[in-house]
Amino acid sequence: MKDICVLKLIEPSGAKSNLRIGNTDRIMVGERVAIIGFPHSDLGRVVLTQQTTEVGAKILLSNNGVKTKHLVLNIQARPGQSGSPVISLKDRTLVGILIGPYVPTVTGGISLGGIDPQTLHQTTHVVSTEYLQRMIEMEWNEIVSVVDIKDEEWLISLPKYQQDTIKDLLSIKEPEDAAIAWLTATTQNTSPFSAKNEDSSSYFDSIKAELYKLLCGNPEYDEERKELSGIIKSQDNRTLIVSSISGIIGSKVGLAGTFIAPVTVLLFMTISKVSINAWCEWQKENKEISS
Repeated sequence: MKDICVLKLIEPSGAKSNLRIGNTDRIMVGERVAIIGFPHSDLGRVVLTQQTTEVGAKILLSNNGVKTKHLVLNIQARPGQSGSPVISLKDRTLVGILIGPYVPTVTGGISLGGIDPQTLHQTTHVVSTEYLQRMIEMEWNEIVSVVDIKDEEWLISLPKYQQDTIKDLLSIKEPEDAAIAWLTATTQNTSPFSAKNEDSSSYFDSIKAELYKLLCGNPEYDEERKELSGIIKSQDNRTLIVSSISGIIGSKVGLAGTFIAPVTVLLFMTISKVSINAWCEWQKENKEISS
């Protein structure tokens, strides 16, 4: 997207919107959408205009091996409409940002009265606003880049007895398997080297699912992210970060934050190997496949 920027208000203005940012996933072919923009502004006609049309198709476009979600609209976009919001008329959700018309690149055509017939009856491409949402969340992504640090730095955030056990586990297991083994431990069985069981695996999946929602922008954790942003910005304290995140997730899954802190650290180790953005995409793809 080249015709849009994201502005952050330094001070609250009191302005509110009744729109929410969605994506192209739930809108169906044939549904009506509204486009709000400035058609013909290149000719000096600067009039904010609403147009309505139907979704003609949903497609994936590839650029340098990266596929992005797009809508094809049954309308011909005009200069001045690039960057226009596209809104679902069904639920007033912002579903896309208009990119521009699709114009065939065939050469050697005819001209009728100075008009190229190939430019008539064009369709228009719209990119999903889920990518705009990621731009808005970029500040949070920069904050959580603190996750991308060396394993040893996360380990020292744990109490000594937990550090020793996790180091031993990591000598024979991958981080996620080590996390499941840790969860297998109880007060009666302080050796977490036993085979993983269903309960431990289920707890691990729940913890990972909640960490995904927290780190990757799920609205359910908006308030918690605001609180964590302040902690991460103001404190170079790995222990406080781990304990805060573990406490938040522990309250969701019904486990003590101190007990799941090693799992948080082990998941951070996994994330640091691939980057937070790549991990979020990977988890999203796995959730879509499983559902």
